[in-house]
Amino acid sequence: MRAAALLLFAAAIAGAHAPILPALQGPLRAQGNRLLDANGESVVLRGVTLPNLDGTAATYGVIRIRWNLNAVRLPVSVAKWKTGGTRYFDRASEAVRLANAAELVAVLAAQENSGLPSDDTLAFWRECAARFKDNPRVIFSLFHEPSAAGIPGAIDSQRTAND
Repeated sequence: MRAAALLLFAAAIAGAHAPILPALQGPLRAQGNRLLDANGESVVLRGVTLPNLDGTAATYGVIRIRWNLNAVRLPVSVAKWKTGGTRYFDRASEAVRLANAAELVAVLAAQENSGLPSDDTLAFWRECAARFKDNPRVIFSLFHEPSAAGIPGAIDSQRTAND
């Protein structure tokens, strides 16, 4: 009997996993190097990148519940927005809606191949800000992997104040 009880206890321990992270209460704000929720409590984003804005409700549910994460990074393309316009933002809005419905913070991360922000990047973020201004569970990652390599006269591994 005791052996059966120990076996049952061991099985329960082996099947347990960490408690689900609580949903973040927006709006989130930065204070120095900390991210705070609506209650002023420090929060840590734990997430994954989901490429191509292709996730389904089930995908976001797995990210939230199975993987126990609270954020999803959604790479968005300035070039695809430029050619797709409103349709592209409708697709991004649906991805954000699905992420938020699963209690995930959506981090929109602009991708551009030039290594530097362009005038199109600025126009993109203006439209993006207008579209998501009332959503406290969206964070903008303004530029993905900037590089000084596109600056005329830049020398690899050397940085100046102009860079």
